Amino acid sequence: MNHRTEMVLHPTRPLMSFAALLGLVMMVVLFSTIAPATKYVFQTSQITPMTLTFGRVATGFLFILLIALVCDWRGLSALSWSDVFRLTSLGWLGVLPYVAAAWSLQYTSVSHYTVIYSLLPVVTALIHIGLYKELPRLSVFMGIACAAAGCLIAISDRLSTAKGPFLWGDGLALLYTIMMAANVTWSSRMAKHHGVLTANTVMFGSTMLVLVPFTGADRSAVAGVSYEALGWMSYVGMATVIAFALRYWSLRIVPPTTVAAYHNLIPLCTLLLAHVVLGEGLGRRVMVGAALILIGIHLTQGRGPLQLVARGRNVTGRPSVRDPRPSCSHAA
Repeated sequence: MNHRTEMVLHPTRPLMSFAALLGLVMMVVLFSTIAPATKYVFQTSQITPMTLTFGRVATGFLFILLIALVCDWRGLSALSWSDVFRLTSLGWLGVLPYVAAAWSLQYTSVSHYTVIYSLLPVVTALIHIGLYKELPRLSVFMGIACAAAGCLIAISDRLSTAKGPFLWGDGLALLYTIMMAANVTWSSRMAKHHGVLTANTVMFGSTMLVLVPFTGADRSAVAGVSYEALGWMSYVGMATVIAFALRYWSLRIVPPTTVAAYHNLIPLCTLLLAHVVLGEGLGRRVMVGAALILIGIHLTQGRGPLQLVARGRNVTGRPSVRDPRPSCSHAA
């Protein structure tokens, strides 16, 4: 079939590709606003990290449940109790880390949080290397070293003057990154079996139930939440799920490399938003470090000589060419 015949049979393909690219732009915008919006809530209200996390997870669960009921209701109805138990256990690893993310943003800056969390593909690569016991190409090691050096350079701007809580926030951001990388690694098989929407609906819902007693224990903190804080908390939850849905939908239309290219813009956009909205400085070390991290991510995600394939998957946990289905991952 030549190109002209294919265009006649699929006249909407260019339009769908353009729509997918617009969806990726919206994904970048939404993901980039989550951390600054969370930090703004902490700066302007007395909300606790547990309350904010519960609001984010609960709002996200309601939206992803609605999407799953429309797009994958058969997958939800086909779940057995054993499936729910396994997905619930996995959800504690993939959604409960949002608690660490909230506590991290209460103490550290959005810039440090973003730089550390941008190491997610690199940490995922390290976990895959440890799990599959396969020696990666030299370029993968170079990418990991480059990204780690970039992170140290970026956060060194305040290490000499930082106090205990600030360093505690950076440590929680690293813990959040490690837990999310582990979830990306171990959730891919379940996501392929149950479907990404179904799997994440159960994980968000079960985690929301776990957070209820911890959030309800501090009733004064819940009662003192302002309407503005509630609005931003709901926005963070909606942005998480909508951006996730846009990424999932785009992966079905455009190549994964295109999605990854747009996804790598999120840290840069987040840093710019933190500078414009929150007044955080963009020093030379932060910019140099962010550039090194992007180079390192490119090396660990690259194709050909830069790619490690293990059991049909590359070092970042994304499906390889032989496995075109998207993996189960979460928002920042």
